[in-house]
Amino acid sequence: MNARYKKFLLSLFIFTLCCLTITGCSESNLNIKKVGLFNKQPSQYRYKYISKGSVPSGSLLWEYDTKAQINSTPAVDKCNVYIAAQNGCIYAINKRSGALYWKAALGTAISKSSPEIYSNFITIGADNGTLFLLDKLSGRVIWRYKANDSIFSTPEVNKANIYFGSRDKRLYSININTGRKNWVFPTYGPIESSPTIFKNMLYFGSYDGNLYGVNLFSPQKNWTFKTQGHIVSRPVISNNSLYVGSTDNHIYAISLKTLQPFWKRKLQGIVASTPACYKGKVFVGDGKGYFYSLNALDGTVNWQYKTNGAILGSAAVIDDHVYVASGDKNLYSFNATSGNLIWSFNTGFPLFSSPVVNDSIVFIGTKEGVVYAFK
Repeated sequence: MNARYKKFLLSLFIFTLCCLTITGCSESNLNIKKVGLFNKQPSQYRYKYISKGSVPSGSLLWEYDTKAQINSTPAVDKCNVYIAAQNGCIYAINKRSGALYWKAALGTAISKSSPEIYSNFITIGADNGTLFLLDKLSGRVIWRYKANDSIFSTPEVNKANIYFGSRDKRLYSININTGRKNWVFPTYGPIESSPTIFKNMLYFGSYDGNLYGVNLFSPQKNWTFKTQGHIVSRPVISNNSLYVGSTDNHIYAISLKTLQPFWKRKLQGIVASTPACYKGKVFVGDGKGYFYSLNALDGTVNWQYKTNGAILGSAAVIDDHVYVASGDKNLYSFNATSGNLIWSFNTGFPLFSSPVVNDSIVFIGTKEGVVYAFK
């Protein structure tokens, strides 16, 4: 057992002990998926937490003011919520008490990229083109990698590699151990779309209007699908189908078996938000403030709801409840089947990020820099 591995195990033990004794965290209500990291060494896993328990009723649990604009979506583990602000800081906040655990100043603005948790690490992109890898326990920067333009996409991690797009028109693969480049894939437009991995393929969109499918191990243009607008939406995959939005006001459904679209639906405004799939439905918002439930098989509208601001973030769906934020300053909760409004909360500030639900708590950040937690 080498010194590095011993140090990792010690850090992991201390972090777990702190979570269980200080913050009262428990794994008893968590569905934990183990995914290998760093050549599948034992005990190094990425944890995915599935919310269980009571449905949030919309009452305010706590709020934390970062005093800087937040467009980034929170990431949550069993103890903390991690969120980035435009002042270049990442905040680790206890998800139940709202107390600050640590704050890391990265020295460059973070406008759109969101934290991605992987095992004991956090990765995120910044406006100056830097990709960071941080220690999740302390916020310490482990390494930096510099692209040639801003990183607005949220990184995706698979085994020992990080994938992200940049406004320099290229998609990058970076080794998580070394921080060095594996390969770069060029497109014809800036990339703000976050990549999605499915069966050794990487799917992402570009401002050139194309949706790309690229092999993780031999990066070449395996497949493209052309829209008539920019693709800033992250592709979402469900039941061997891919769903993605475009600024041409359409959402597209594409079969991953035939690589052909089987429906497209024109909405009222641009589709910059990422679709969410749940029980045969696709939930998505548009730039005119409409929020839709679409049939995943044919794109017909199950129901829609008009808000008074643009919807740029994605929805969170769990336990037949769907949560979405609008530029009209409201966070909404709907019945996923009927579309009936269950509750809404006016934060007083425009909301352009996406809500996250974890352990019966809804988390979201606002344009004015306040992080909210609702139970």
